[in-house]
Amino acid sequence: MFKLKLVVSLLALTALSTKLHAQNQTDTLTLKFQEAERKFLVNNFTLIAQRFNVDATKALIQQAKLWDNPALSTDQNLYTKQSGFFNHSDGNGQFFAQINQLFRTAGKRGKQIRLAQDNVNVQQAQFNDLLRNLHYNMQVDFAQLDNLIQQNKIYQYEINSSNNLVKAISTAYGVGNSSLRDVVRLQALAFGLENDMVENNHQINELENDLKTLLVVKETTFIKPDISTPATNATFNIPALIDSAKANRGDYQASRYLVDQANHNLSYQKALAIPDLTIGVDYDRASNYVPNYYGLAIALPLPFINRNQGNIKSAKFAIQ
Repeated sequence: MFKLKLVVSLLALTALSTKLHAQNQTDTLTLKFQEAERKFLVNNFTLIAQRFNVDATKALIQQAKLWDNPALSTDQNLYTKQSGFFNHSDGNGQFFAQINQLFRTAGKRGKQIRLAQDNVNVQQAQFNDLLRNLHYNMQVDFAQLDNLIQQNKIYQYEINSSNNLVKAISTAYGVGNSSLRDVVRLQALAFGLENDMVENNHQINELENDLKTLLVVKETTFIKPDISTPATNATFNIPALIDSAKANRGDYQASRYLVDQANHNLSYQKALAIPDLTIGVDYDRASNYVPNYYGLAIALPLPFINRNQGNIKSAKFAIQ
């Protein structure tokens, strides 16, 4: 009998300690859901955007729009016995200069810009999906935390009532007006309630930690949800819900953009099989068939061996 009372007392102390750890924090932050939502968006938006490098992928669009730099090459005589190093004062030394520009054919530049835009769309959709999932988790945790706190009040009331009943029945047993079986049964009931309250407080602590991470608040803060908005009946239109899901679900949008990106990549790989054109002008002072020669240079690789076959095949498999 004494051991059973000792076990019940220890469990009561454990439940009380857990409750104090969960609720008697330095600060209590009472939040309505709308306030928690605003806090979540303000505190986490920058971190999530940085993680997914949305801004970095947008910069790649600007990079894809840039033309290739022109190339300048020169050739001149370094040394002669008569004039020494780099001496062209008599106007008879050899000097050659050429400037050329690469022109991409088959719309490669436009296709590259389109691929960069596809990458931005995918990253943005994935970011939106992560934001939506975190927002949903916050909603669930917020509502569940409020429910557990309300349950805690009920547990506390029931525990107080059961303890009073145990005291009364123990007194009755002491004077012979009750049986030991009744005392043990009521003590077991109190034991079960204490155990349920311990588990309830454990769940509260877990949800508190999750919400503190999502809302970026101090560890010493106890978040107390304030859900005072009455529930309303809503009617749903299934086709409208499907259209809304397609428009707003980031994972669905990301899948669509990935398909577009794969098709655009195949088009780009086929374009790479077409040779680019390099056009330039050159000046030759004294080494050509006439002095002060001006020429037009055109370079075009001949695609006899490498026609980008492997990358084209890989792009086709990616679509499949």
